[in-house]
Amino acid sequence: MKSQSLIKAAVYAVVAVAIIVGSGVLHGHMNQRWGAAEQLELAAKEVNQFPSSFAAWQMTEEQPLSDTAIELLRCEGYFHRTYTHRTTGMTVDATLIVGPGSTMAIHTPEICFSSSNYVLTRDRHVVSVEDGADSHAFWSVDFQTNDAQQQPLRVYYAWSAGDGWHAPEYPRFAFAGKPVLHKLQVTVKGVDEREFDENSAGHRFIRDFLAMFPH
Repeated sequence: MKSQSLIKAAVYAVVAVAIIVGSGVLHGHMNQRWGAAEQLELAAKEVNQFPSSFAAWQMTEEQPLSDTAIELLRCEGYFHRTYTHRTTGMTVDATLIVGPGSTMAIHTPEICFSSSNYVLTRDRHVVSVEDGADSHAFWSVDFQTNDAQQQPLRVYYAWSAGDGWHAPEYPRFAFAGKPVLHKLQVTVKGVDEREFDENSAGHRFIRDFLAMFPH
């Protein structure tokens, strides 16, 4: 009887160790603790070198992300810029970031803007942008400032793991195991874009961006 108890205890101990080790390996894989460093380095370099002028768009302002955001997202490379269309005068704020899928997918505008003096005025819905034979999906969501002016803004965002741009319902699960994940966020301020078409600032910018950075 005593020997059977010892055997059971040993089995339980082995199983417990296996669970702990397995959980550690899974966590390390999802957080890119091992490998993918070279891929991320190359991707970050590509993002950091994205041109300040392309198509009819000219960068008019560039701002750094906060250290808190960079640490939270484990952001390896990014740009956070304002671009102005030289012909129409349309202006957008564009942010492109890259890092491991486990962290790139956890932060959405609904979280960020809703905690920064903005109120949600229209739930997100998917819009598509054609790039030649390819179709890319982006979330579109509307806010307005929580003040007397009630300035409207629209935010478009999507992720890419190298196979086009996507807007999954649960990005954290869709991209958790990806070693490299890009996120593009385009904000149109002060313009109530009722339609997302080729004449809107958001559509124009995303379409021209995809021509430069299809992924």
